[in-house]
Amino acid sequence: MSSRIRCLSTHIYACLLILPLTMVDQADGQGWFPEEFKNLTVVPEDIEPDSLQKMMSQISTALGVRCDFCHVREGRRTDWASDENEHKEVARTMMQMTMKINADFLNRDGGLQASCMTCHRGMKEPYTLEQLLMSAMDEGGVEAMVAKYTSLREEYYGRAAYDFGEKSLMLLATEVPVEAGLQLLRLNLEYYPESADTFVQLGNLLLESGDRDAGIEALEQAVTLDPRNRWARNQLRRAKKGDGE
Repeated sequence: MSSRIRCLSTHIYACLLILPLTMVDQADGQGWFPEEFKNLTVVPEDIEPDSLQKMMSQISTALGVRCDFCHVREGRRTDWASDENEHKEVARTMMQMTMKINADFLNRDGGLQASCMTCHRGMKEPYTLEQLLMSAMDEGGVEAMVAKYTSLREEYYGRAAYDFGEKSLMLLATEVPVEAGLQLLRLNLEYYPESADTFVQLGNLLLESGDRDAGIEALEQAVTLDPRNRWARNQLRRAKKGDGE
């Protein structure tokens, strides 16, 4: 591996090794860092303290965790070298994965490099919004899915964790039964009341469900919001002709 790639990898490898030292309380007794680093199996043993501190700060942000997520905390002290916390070994494996991705697949000079934030986006477990909502529906039905979306949006909106944009619920509505899809699209309109595309999709699902009048009304609203939307106009014309396909 070239020195340049090794340098870049060192920055990336730190993802999830010694999760995050920088958020340690000053009363730790060891300060922000121990005077000597022990049991570093992926991060270079001669790494400078300032460099390690910067890495840990980035990791803390990327995963939204504190030191004891991967390190053993004993009262007001942290045993940095201990391997007893099972998350630490998982972290090392993920570091090696990131290293391989960067070295073998993203090795173009000046190109993209993977990091903790690439996947984690401020979460310990980087599930996508769709995965969490589908899981909620499997466990508690469409009401649970709607409640999950609402709670996630309240907690994470404006952060990088999940995509709460206009298209997310629209795409998910194509993956669930019609009645669930209708609820998702109506929920989407609470946040995006002028989304012509959502009204088109809602109109089409209403037609599919057999509610022709409501379907036409939704499509008319889409055309009103976006008169130049050819998809909306075409769907409305077909609906009024009685062709719901």
